[in-house]
Amino acid sequence: MAEILERRRKVSLVTLLLTAALVLAIGVFVGQKLSRHDVNGFDPTTWVLRGVGSDRPRAGSIAVKPSPNLPAIIAQRLRAAITSGDYKTATWLAEEVLAESRPKIWTFYPARDVLAGAFDLNDVVFARNMSRWVDSSPLDATPRLFRSAYYLAFAWDKRGHRAASQTDEAGSAAFKSAVQSALDDVRVALAISPTSAAGLSLRVKILAGYGYSDSLDASLSQAVAVYPDYLYMFSDVLSRLQPKWGGSVDAMYDFVARFSGPTAARSPRGLLPIMLYRYILETANTECRSQEGDAFTTCFDGFMRQAVRPSLEAQVADAIRYFGVENKYETNVAVSDILSEMISISGAGQYAGRLIQIAADSYGVDPRLRQEPAKQNFFIDVLVAKSWQSNQFPDNAMTKYLEAIDHIASVEFPTAQQKDIARGTAYLELASLYSADSRRDQMMEAATKAFALTGNAGAKILLCYGNLRSSRYPEALADCSSVLSDPEFGIEARYYRAFTYETMKEGDKAIADYTVVAASQSDRRVTAAIRMSMIYYDRHENSGSLAVLNRYPFLYDPSVTSKDDVAVAYNNRCYANMEAGELQKALSDCDQSLKFGNIPDAFKKRQELVAKLAR
Repeated sequence: MAEILERRRKVSLVTLLLTAALVLAIGVFVGQKLSRHDVNGFDPTTWVLRGVGSDRPRAGSIAVKPSPNLPAIIAQRLRAAITSGDYKTATWLAEEVLAESRPKIWTFYPARDVLAGAFDLNDVVFARNMSRWVDSSPLDATPRLFRSAYYLAFAWDKRGHRAASQTDEAGSAAFKSAVQSALDDVRVALAISPTSAAGLSLRVKILAGYGYSDSLDASLSQAVAVYPDYLYMFSDVLSRLQPKWGGSVDAMYDFVARFSGPTAARSPRGLLPIMLYRYILETANTECRSQEGDAFTTCFDGFMRQAVRPSLEAQVADAIRYFGVENKYETNVAVSDILSEMISISGAGQYAGRLIQIAADSYGVDPRLRQEPAKQNFFIDVLVAKSWQSNQFPDNAMTKYLEAIDHIASVEFPTAQQKDIARGTAYLELASLYSADSRRDQMMEAATKAFALTGNAGAKILLCYGNLRSSRYPEALADCSSVLSDPEFGIEARYYRAFTYETMKEGDKAIADYTVVAASQSDRRVTAAIRMSMIYYDRHENSGSLAVLNRYPFLYDPSVTSKDDVAVAYNNRCYANMEAGELQKALSDCDQSLKFGNIPDAFKKRQELVAKLAR
């Protein structure tokens, strides 16, 4: 009776690249396929030369294992040291990272990368040992600074990134408590080390979690007084001036005018108008999100016409041209990152495309496929690949990522390691495309190269998935298990490990992992809950299935779960209640399922229930 429902789900930016490739079947009690897609419909008409992803081998050898000095691997080593209670090693690693790091225009390497991956957010032993690390050196700013970053990461992990109205009370309470702890720690760390770049920028990020405030503004001003050219932290503040956080478009303009100055277009501050344009695009998306199709496009374009002042258009174009001609690494990375974020905003494709063309012209390169060998630029290749990828042209995206990998040799990076990470990131995105296109062998090869060059846990997820689909279950378990503690991909790893256990008919182990996923704020939680109910159903343990379906209120909340998924959850619970003899409850669930969707099985069950209740 149980059939397979295929689901597709979108998550954060990096995971977005993986999720399209990592689609697995989930069991439900119906036989209808449901999927969600979010395509901005942009057709970059100046890049219409269509191509096919090349399979030619790339030049250069790549080590099999990642270097122990990669930021992702240092973060992993730091997590292991804290978990094991080796605080001497933890302090040494953390201090080495901070000593090596200097805030520049956009990067704070490797500190920002290490801080992003250093914490296990789902292990009580790790949480306990973070405090023991601080207690072991109460007058040392470093452990307290890292614990502050841990509290901030923990806060967002428990809250999730949904709007306040879509966040449950437990998540909101955990967030407020953890953010306050993060703020307390960073204040102590800055009292010990007042000019710490990590501390000053972290305080800005923590306060941004509360929205825009006088305290956030003062914190940014203090950080700018010490590190005036570290433009990355301005983005944390500017984002909180969006209307959805209580700000306004005018407030965003005022902020940029305040910090830009008359010569901004010829200085790093020229990035501020580009950031502003990016957040206006995000605001347009927010304002028009309730509409669909042509109505969404009309709303989006209308908002942009009203919100974008002519002077901003000129400032953005002039800054991008200047940075392209200057061709320096820090501003190249900054412009690339900001434009990449624009591409990911639904509805923003044509706006990002125009800016990518301006950037390409400033570098003197042609963004079309199969460009002349002399006209090449790694950053433009990657941006064009992302644009093709966003617009559902995977072959063209593959071609551009392969070109980017070829062209990176001509780009100057501050260190060979940073160049390797950039190349590995291109391989990671290429691996995602191969996976979505069912090119499993090529996916495995690209993901292996990505992990060797970056140490990124996302590559391990792809390898886990590839081994799972190839029925290499021990290898899949090993790959997923190796990154369970990763703060970004740990839940994804646990989800695919659960699926592997389920495929191996080890239901109890699968349920244990699915339970962790369902208790998280991950978009995988809906799938995890439904799969748990299916395991019980396949065992003919209807009471267990019904208990799972009753345990998670989010399954039935259309404000946080898609209507299609709500329809499936109600339909499944309708069946479980039928099996339990709870006919009135079952009828109510079937009615709710039909309210949110059109699942044929729900119609059939409803007819049966009405007939039974009429007897």
